[in-house]
Amino acid sequence: MKELSGHDERAVLSYLCLASRAERCSQIPGRDRFLVLALFHAMQMGAVEWAEKCRQAIAARSAHHIVAKSESAVTWFQSESRKPLILQLQRFCHYEHAEQLALNIQPDLFTIPADETEREMMDRQVQQYLAPMCED
Repeated sequence: MKELSGHDERAVLSYLCLASRAERCSQIPGRDRFLVLALFHAMQMGAVEWAEKCRQAIAARSAHHIVAKSESAVTWFQSESRKPLILQLQRFCHYEHAEQLALNIQPDLFTIPADETEREMMDRQVQQYLAPMCED
């Protein structure tokens, strides 16, 4: 089995894993922070649909959130307001720390099954984490 190697790909899964844990513990502000960071890394890698799903998950529970108020993930990502928020959130939980925490929760998080491509594994994991958060 192979391991996921891309920085942004690993960051997306790490932050989504932590967002999912925060959601299960009813820690919505923390969940939203992790979702914003996942959205940011998804946009960095050009995965607009994943980023939009992160925005929709934020909007589903936190309509007042600055990201939820944006027309789309792309609109928010292109705005000047994202820069200070991302810097603040990266101080809250830097990528390397998020990866360590996520691997404690799910040790095989970055393992790509032999019968899947990297993209298929990422699509499946993103859907698995975000689907429950987008439900009302």
